[in-house]
Amino acid sequence: MDIFQEQIKDLIRTDLIIPDNQRGYDWKEIHADDFWEDIFEIEDRDIQRNFYLGSILLLDYKNNTYEIIDGQQRLTTIFIFFVALRQFAKLYDFSRIDYAITEYLNSKHYSFKPSPTIQKALSIIKETKWDGVFRDALDRKKGQKNPIRITYQNRRIKPVYDFFHKKIHQVVNEFEVENETEGREERLDSLENYLIDILTKVEDILVAKIVISDVEEAFMLFERLNARGASLSVTDLLKNYLFSKEIPELKEKWEAISESLENRKGLSMLQMVRYFYMSKFGHVTKTRLYRELKNKSVKPNPQQFIDDIEEFSSFYVDISTITHNDFEKSKDIINRFNIRLSESSDRHFAIFKSLSGLTRYGIRQTVPLIFSYLTAFEKLELDKDEKYRKAILFFFEFLERFHFVNNFILSEPTNQVEKIYSKYAALFNKTRSKIEFDTIEYDLIKQLKRAPLADFVEKFISLNYESDNKVVKEIFSRIKMVNPSNGICLPKGTAITFSLDPSLKQDTWNTEHWLAQNANKDLIDKLENKEDLHNIGNLILMLASLNSSVQNLSPAKKVYEIQNKEKLSILADDHLNNFINEYRDFHENWDSSVINKRALKLAKDCYNIYWKENYPTRVDK
Repeated sequence: MDIFQEQIKDLIRTDLIIPDNQRGYDWKEIHADDFWEDIFEIEDRDIQRNFYLGSILLLDYKNNTYEIIDGQQRLTTIFIFFVALRQFAKLYDFSRIDYAITEYLNSKHYSFKPSPTIQKALSIIKETKWDGVFRDALDRKKGQKNPIRITYQNRRIKPVYDFFHKKIHQVVNEFEVENETEGREERLDSLENYLIDILTKVEDILVAKIVISDVEEAFMLFERLNARGASLSVTDLLKNYLFSKEIPELKEKWEAISESLENRKGLSMLQMVRYFYMSKFGHVTKTRLYRELKNKSVKPNPQQFIDDIEEFSSFYVDISTITHNDFEKSKDIINRFNIRLSESSDRHFAIFKSLSGLTRYGIRQTVPLIFSYLTAFEKLELDKDEKYRKAILFFFEFLERFHFVNNFILSEPTNQVEKIYSKYAALFNKTRSKIEFDTIEYDLIKQLKRAPLADFVEKFISLNYESDNKVVKEIFSRIKMVNPSNGICLPKGTAITFSLDPSLKQDTWNTEHWLAQNANKDLIDKLENKEDLHNIGNLILMLASLNSSVQNLSPAKKVYEIQNKEKLSILADDHLNNFINEYRDFHENWDSSVINKRALKLAKDCYNIYWKENYPTRVDK
């Protein structure tokens, strides 16, 4: 290992290559701001000789060409800064700056090849003819149907470029104000010299260049440099370790996995990798994840690891993105484990209801548990037994109902339940018999305690249409889909499902105010608390077309219109009619006490019927 002190201007004239194992550029404006402040600290204090950008770890590749093992984020940022400064040089026709930076960017010695995620975008902006515009696509090449999309790459570097451009613009404006007494030509000369001075100070920044010729030693040092801090994520470390093996298939599959998660809102590579570990080995903290995963899974068999995590990643994406319209995706998740439930779709719909519910509640802690559960179910061929085909429905339903009460309504922390799930995920992963499977399942259920009814009711009756609209919609969606007599979800297609998508044009089910928001002032004045107008006890599920006909009428007049006009009565379903009949004595005097009474009734029904804890006390299959 050799260590040199070197200035940026000399370092970037070296033949530098960023290998494919490097993470994509991910500096944000906050990082660029720190870099900018460093520049002006140099300027203000004239301390460039003492300022270090940090260490740059290089692998001596061959023929005086070096792979950047650690430091590409900083070098890429300097690259972007140079481009931003050159654009100003072009604007003011500062040829010395334009020439100097162009020499850096296009020097025959300069082979700085950025990571693939931004390579195309950076290759464009370094061109002398670039006009400062970030385009979303490139012209299609011969034989291609569509132009190459580079939106994502631009999104990585454009904010940093814009930041530097804005900062340089501010500097220029301030300089011109301070020197406004000078003549135009003199002022321009002074400004050019000033910007050249800034460029020079960046060029003169020192780095500690660490050169290593042995691959294994290079990556071991890389790990030590990054393991303690937040400079690199676990996934970056994994990527570097995998790619150091120089097995092409590892690189291809890892890049494909990464790409599948890149633009998925709410999903992350780190979370996926951590859940993968939990599904096999149990709970692990983020700080210990890399070391544990490397030693237990990656190092023993890199090829098996990449195959396994490829499978898990696909599962993670699908199960985390199920919406109320993704019935087929839910079926595919079960089918990929070769689990055959029945010829009817009713069982698949029951599982779909549970999985889509967990997604809407924002619950992902179940992912490693469900994966291991289904893996064990497949391994033991439990779908051959009708008792298990029924039991799997209860398993998913139990999880969904548990999290509705404890997390969707009560917002209880999920860190403890995550530990429980990861523990039992690891146990399911190791199970070898039906007896073991049954015992693990039974013990898991015992660990999951629903919050008491009193706590649930207290939070539920405070739900408000304006502040808790998402929760309210979910509740009435379930009420519409479930038979209140027994709490069983109706088969797909037997009920008009509640639409959570306001963009849909067909007649949809909406949550509406029974005492309308624009009702007669005298009716609203009857409320002891005006907030009761938006309380869940004053809300009802109703077809949009029906509501448009009665929306501002008093509750009593709504009842009369719905029950006496044929064109309206046919739009009233059993749930609405049951509500009308249940509160028949109260529609004439619909006040706060009635609203609160109904809110309490809804709370108890949700806890005891719609989200009833209906898992057997013992998993007797």
